[in-house]
Amino acid sequence: MATTVKSQTGYVNYVEYAGDTLVLSFTIKPRNAEPIDFTSHSAKMDIKLKADDLVPLLTLDSSLGIVLSDGSPNVVATVTSLQTLALGPGKYVYDIEFEDLSGHINTYLSGTITLELSVTDPS
Repeated sequence: MATTVKSQTGYVNYVEYAGDTLVLSFTIKPRNAEPIDFTSHSAKMDIKLKADDLVPLLTLDSSLGIVLSDGSPNVVATVTSLQTLALGPGKYVYDIEFEDLSGHINTYLSGTITLELSVTDPS
């Protein structure tokens, strides 16, 4: 199910099992407008333990892990099962920055990702 974000920055928190695939699917649009056409943008998503950590634990971008479009949803970020397994159980922070062709950067999404320990061994 896609989430529609109507303000400048949406805050969305996720809970998933470490070892499962996490798909963040969004439709970003200004109030009372059509979804933003992100086809000419680039995107970058960092996942960290704390927002002020200097080095992210995982980075996705529009060349690997993030798909941008002009439809609905217009942003789909996928954290693979191997990536969630490598992160392990814990609470993480993330945000996704978008850059247009003029170099303007906007952060439309941020929040937390909580990865829980799975009962089933992922191996």
